[in-house]
Amino acid sequence: MSLAGCATGATVAPRDVRMVGSDRVRSWGWWGAGLLLIAGCGGTDRLWPVAGTVSFSDGRPLEGGVIELKPMAAEGRPARAAIGAGGRFALETAGRPGARAGRYHVAIVPHLVVGHSPHGAGLPPRFSRFDQSGLEVEVPRGGAGELDVTVDVAP
Repeated sequence: MSLAGCATGATVAPRDVRMVGSDRVRSWGWWGAGLLLIAGCGGTDRLWPVAGTVSFSDGRPLEGGVIELKPMAAEGRPARAAIGAGGRFALETAGRPGARAGRYHVAIVPHLVVGHSPHGAGLPPRFSRFDQSGLEVEVPRGGAGELDVTVDVAP
């Protein structure tokens, strides 16, 4: 049996190619390595959807400002979101929706609007610092669903 080759009219006889033992293992090994590379070696960089609310301990929503999450693990990336109406937020990491799975320290930074009352009014300054806020959350694999952050402010 022969195959016609290119425009020159040359013929090429196909070879009877068989993989044996170690060649077959080596071939599957390369495929496996490629799949791990594509999958991200376990998906540690995967971002999971995280949305929720920020509210005071009396149930009032904290509207305006930014919620920031700093990973407790040294290799993580921070996540952040603007806090909107009703205290609602949806986290992003490096401009992409979601956050990596893991534990985080939380800071809430109110925005001040010139000429109006400040958003996040009544929020003590300690909540804008990761090391002083006392707030922590965990983002599980698969996402947190609704993440509710309660700011306990003594009257």
